[in-house]
Amino acid sequence: IVKLGWVIVRDVANLAIVISLLIIAFWTVLNRQSFHYKSMLPKLILAAILVNFSKSITGLLIDFGQIIMMYFVHAFEGIAAGNLTYGFGIEDMMSVRNAAEAQGAEVNDWNVFGALVLAVIMVVVALGVVVTMAVMLLARVITLWILIIFSPLAFVGSLVPGLDAVTGDWWKRLKENIVFGPTLAFLFWLSMTVISGITGASRMMNLEMSSQEHLAGGRANMSATDYTYFASQVSSPQRVFDYMVTVGLLIMTLTVAKKFGVAGASVAGKWEAKMKNAGQWIAKRPQLAGKWAGKKAWQGAKAGAEKTYLPAGVRALTQRFKTSKVGKGVGLDKEHTEMMRAKRDATMGEKWGGKRGEGAIRGFQYQQAMKKQKDMQEKGQLEGGDDALRKMMHTYLDKGKTDEARAVMMKMASGKDSNLRTEDLNKYKEKMKVKAGSGDRNEKDYMKFMEDLKGMQKTSGDTMADYKFDVKRNLAGDLEYVEDRAGQVHEDFAKKKEADFNDKGLFKAFDEELPEFRAILDELDKKKNMNALGSDGRENYAKIIQRMFARDADASDSFSLNTEEKTRYDGLLEKMKAKRFVRGTGEAITQSHSQYTSLTGAAKQEVDDGHKEYQDTLDPTKLTEVSTKFKQGKAKKSRDVRMHGIESEKLKTDDQKVDQDVVLPLINNNKIQTDMYKMANENRGDSNISNFVNSVNKYQKKVESKLLQQANKKGNSDVVDPTTGNPYTYVELYENSQLGKNMQNLYDTTSSFNIANYNTLSSEEQDKFRKDIENRADTMLLDAQRAEGQEEEGRINLARRGKNVAVSQSKRVQNRNINRRGLGSAVKSVGDLQSKDMTVKDRKKEAKKIKKYINRAKKHSKKWNTDNTEFNSDLTGLFNDAKKIDQASPAELKVFIDKANVLLSQVNAK
Repeated sequence: IVKLGWVIVRDVANLAIVISLLIIAFWTVLNRQSFHYKSMLPKLILAAILVNFSKSITGLLIDFGQIIMMYFVHAFEGIAAGNLTYGFGIEDMMSVRNAAEAQGAEVNDWNVFGALVLAVIMVVVALGVVVTMAVMLLARVITLWILIIFSPLAFVGSLVPGLDAVTGDWWKRLKENIVFGPTLAFLFWLSMTVISGITGASRMMNLEMSSQEHLAGGRANMSATDYTYFASQVSSPQRVFDYMVTVGLLIMTLTVAKKFGVAGASVAGKWEAKMKNAGQWIAKRPQLAGKWAGKKAWQGAKAGAEKTYLPAGVRALTQRFKTSKVGKGVGLDKEHTEMMRAKRDATMGEKWGGKRGEGAIRGFQYQQAMKKQKDMQEKGQLEGGDDALRKMMHTYLDKGKTDEARAVMMKMASGKDSNLRTEDLNKYKEKMKVKAGSGDRNEKDYMKFMEDLKGMQKTSGDTMADYKFDVKRNLAGDLEYVEDRAGQVHEDFAKKKEADFNDKGLFKAFDEELPEFRAILDELDKKKNMNALGSDGRENYAKIIQRMFARDADASDSFSLNTEEKTRYDGLLEKMKAKRFVRGTGEAITQSHSQYTSLTGAAKQEVDDGHKEYQDTLDPTKLTEVSTKFKQGKAKKSRDVRMHGIESEKLKTDDQKVDQDVVLPLINNNKIQTDMYKMANENRGDSNISNFVNSVNKYQKKVESKLLQQANKKGNSDVVDPTTGNPYTYVELYENSQLGKNMQNLYDTTSSFNIANYNTLSSEEQDKFRKDIENRADTMLLDAQRAEGQEEEGRINLARRGKNVAVSQSKRVQNRNINRRGLGSAVKSVGDLQSKDMTVKDRKKEAKKIKKYINRAKKHSKKWNTDNTEFNSDLTGLFNDAKKIDQASPAELKVFIDKANVLLSQVNAK
């Protein structure tokens, strides 16, 4: 069974390797890194070897566990049967109890019946335990057979997407079952050794206790072990206890063996990883040693020059000369020389090469585009989103860099999240000066390039790829223009079934401004089986039609529908909102349908509900909301493109990363952080809102000024503009970041504040206004805390920085804890002074505690928080205020608490 099954699975795995080789070849040609030959070919070769030796390797691993298992089996195989027979009391089940007991009791029918029932129970339990053990061992054998059969897939799994989990599960089960056998054998041997101790006189535990002797009734010549409840000898307390010990040991054997199997597999996996890492470490030593020796030898020669920029400058000037017109002219730029040679070959081949030379220039252009794409990919210039790539492509076309433009277009066509649009293709056609119908080489090259792009975009999942590109093959196999895209859609979609219209890619790409997309709706309207679309499909089409009506109703939108289209799409929308369908045909039942009049009850109500939803969809208020949302989304995307050159979804991810890794560290400055804490807390609870607003505005200006100073100092960042390939400055990143936007919003809100206008608001609106400023200030505070979290000293490798740094670190952490406890306790005590009626003596006592809390924090900070001078200064001021805190008014107490909370928030952020 194993041999036959393994051969079949091995052949399937070898087929998978062949397919993988083809995929690697295609992906390498397309320059896709996920299955490039550089990373995948070594894995493929290793897998090909391991697959064909998988049975031997797996068998070797199983034999390793089997040798250990059989060592223990040989130890107990001679004693197991006798020990189990005695441990389970098999011999004594039908043995009549001791004759000595007959002196005081008789054996009657109930005694015999009880003995039989007890025997049945004991045999069933014993049988269950032993059969369970046998079944588990049998299951282990069968599982190992199956694992051997499927072993080829385990070794090829890393090459096939989706098989990683199966491979991991295979190895896990193999380890568990290998470990389970020796573990069970060892524990069973251990149990047999223990059970052998309960035979005869040398039991594990003799029940010679007074309570048992009492059960014997003090009868002559009887001990507790002679006493039995029923007619069989096995019913004595000692034999029942022996039986329980035996059963318990075997159940423990099964349970522990199972757990050890899982744990052992885990340990084996960890040791396997360690051995793999150790092997890699050993393999790298000669290479690293060679690098080290070469590095040392070279360092002596270039030590002086490397201290300056001289070597880099020389290399840069040399490269500049090679790539200049003079350098290219004399053949110093090898890449340019090779490119010109290939261009000449392609030109001559196209001109004089006949049929064999046909398409040579197109091939040359394709190769150049691939080289440019690879070069731009390595520089990170193609990592932007859809709109960033589009902007880059248009820029290259405007500059006449057609190779670069083609490279970007190929990237866009082959990417799942970025597709070429009609306007992109039209601009390329215009810049390439293609004359339709001329039949010249330029037109042929254009048409072939469009066909290539269409194939890439269709492969990447664009449903509408066939209708964006204006070329297709005719029946003779020649390329020709698509004169009527809408007509082509009508022709193709007329042949589709209703369910084929339900395509997520189609919904995503739907552009109601293009006639080819409206043609899809026209063809859908001709179909009958609306039920085949499914509820999701009908809902998506309903949203599209609603958006079209909303835009048509919006006078500021240039989009419009004619009367005939309005009538047609109105009827289609009603069908999309239908809740009931004709059985068999799937035709939507509306209020105008012939079957509507014959409906009653719940069926009629369903149709009415659908009609109501249809009417609600076209409600003018609802259409205005949809139109407004559409314009907002369009404006936001336009703004994002102008500011970042990337799509909004990509923008969200990139902004978070840039904010976190580049912009937020600008805040990490004690002066900036202190001002941000004051901005969020100073005068926050003041009854006069002008004080709070003015405070926020004042500190916002300070923070903004200091952040810009920090950004200017840093100059250029490591973040590259994908359009130009040049790095952004820190100032640009700050101004376009979420932090910069939040700061600007806060400034706009506070700088335009007018107390006279504020007083005209209702109390509810005033509360809302105050809450809005507080929320914006808290957002700034959160940014300050996030920035500090990035520089957490706990992440510093103290071992590399020396013992003194470790001591300083410990003291700084201790200082923060003292500050937090001292300031928190002071705030609580001042709160007691506010809320409780105290005698003069008690107030002085509470004030003394407050001074003690703050004084300790002040002294410790002065020694271990020396870099934060402004914090220490504020802490000293708070201590001075605390000297007369017992005499303070309620308003002064509130000011004190606000100041303490500002400092406490800084400490908590640390």
